[in-house]
Amino acid sequence: MTENELVEQRTRLQMLAVALTAVVIALAAFILLTRKGEAPPLPTSAEAAGAKSDAGIIRMNPQAQREANLAVVLAASSVEKDTIRANGQITVNENETWHVGALAEGKVMHVLANIGDHVNQGQVLALMHSHTVHETRAAYIQAQAELDRAIAHREMARRVAERAQRLLKVEAISQEQADQAANDLRSSETNIVKARADLEKEKQHMTEFLEIDPVGTRHASDATDDPDAVPIKAPSAGVILRRLVSSGSVLSVGQEAFTISNLNSLWVIAGVNEADLAAVRPGMLARISVRAFPERTFAGTVLQLGEELDPATRTLKVRINLPNPQGNLKPEMFAQVDLEQGESRPALYIPESAVEDLNGQKVAFVQMGSDSFQVRTLKIGATTNGQVEVTGGINEGERVVTRGAFALKSELLKTSLQGE
Repeated sequence: MTENELVEQRTRLQMLAVALTAVVIALAAFILLTRKGEAPPLPTSAEAAGAKSDAGIIRMNPQAQREANLAVVLAASSVEKDTIRANGQITVNENETWHVGALAEGKVMHVLANIGDHVNQGQVLALMHSHTVHETRAAYIQAQAELDRAIAHREMARRVAERAQRLLKVEAISQEQADQAANDLRSSETNIVKARADLEKEKQHMTEFLEIDPVGTRHASDATDDPDAVPIKAPSAGVILRRLVSSGSVLSVGQEAFTISNLNSLWVIAGVNEADLAAVRPGMLARISVRAFPERTFAGTVLQLGEELDPATRTLKVRINLPNPQGNLKPEMFAQVDLEQGESRPALYIPESAVEDLNGQKVAFVQMGSDSFQVRTLKIGATTNGQVEVTGGINEGERVVTRGAFALKSELLKTSLQGE
C-alpha cells in the first residue's frame, strides 16, 4: 500500500470517528431529556382537528372499554350563575356556643357528662362542694330569724297599741303615750318588710345563682345526697365539645368547666381574594362543598365581611351562616365555598370526574372513534355543583370520557414509556 493510500485511509477513519462522536452526543442528550421527565406537548383541540399523526391517541377495543367501565358524555353549553370561589373552614356558631363556668369557688365532686354527649337545657353536668353555700345558708337562716323576730315584735306592738287606745279613752294615759305606741306598731311593720326583703335576697342567691334548695332537701336529679352540692348546669341544649374538669378539680368563680355548642347551626370562615371583594356582600347565597360528601353541596348565607386583609394571603375573612339540621357537617372541616353573584352567562361544562392530572396539566379524554380516544390539554374555569367550566381544549358536542378515564391515562403513560 502506497503512502498516499495510507493517508487517504487515515482521513476516512478520522471522519468516521467524528461522525460517531456526534451520534453519541445526540444520544446522550436524548437520554438526559428523557430522564428529566420532559415529554412532548399534549395536543389541543385545534391540533387534533387537523392532526395527521396518532400523537396522543389511545386505542382500546370494546371489550377493554367494558372492563374499564368507560362512560362518556357530550360536552354541552349551559347557563350558570357567576360564582366567586374561596377556601374556608367550618367552625362553631359562636352565637349558639356556651362556655359554662363555675358559679362559686369550690371542689368538683362528681362529673356527670363527657365530650360528645348531647345534653338538654338545665341538665346537671357536674356537682361541686363550696364553702359559699354554707355562708349563704347561714345568712338565709339569720334572715329568717330576723323576720320571725320582726313578726313577733309587730304582734307585741299591735297589742300595746290597742291597749293604749283603750287607756286613752278612759284618760288613763296621755295622747302622746298613745301616739308612741302607734309609732312602734308602724316601725314593726317596716322592720317586717325589710326582713322579708333580706330573706328573699338570700333565697334568690341560693336558688337562682347557686341553684341549691334553701331548705336543704335534695333534688331528684342530683347524683349525691349532699344538699349543699352546687350543680354546674347546661344553659341550653347542645353537644359537649370540651370538658375541662374531673373529680377533685378545684375551680374559681367563672372558671370554664365545659364548652357546649348547638351544632344545628355552624359558621364557615372563608378567605375571599382581594380582587373579588367588590362583588361580595351580606346576604349572598353560598354553596359549601366538603371532602366528606363530594357529591353534595350545602346552602349558606353570607353574614359579615371582615375589616382587615390578611397581609400574607391578601384575602378577607367572610363569615357564612351554615344550617346543619342533620348534623352531617362538623367543626374544623375544610370547605370549598362558591359565592353566587346572581348574574349568569353561557359556558361549556364537563363533569368534574372527567378531568385528570397529567404532567402537571389538566387533561380530558375525547372519544374520536369506537375504539380510539385522544388526550386534550384543558383550560378550565370555575367548578360549580360538580361541573367544570372549560374555556379551551374541548369543543361543544365532543364526547368526553367521565368514568374510566384513569384506565386511558394509564394506557397513555404505558405507551409513552414503551416509545422511549
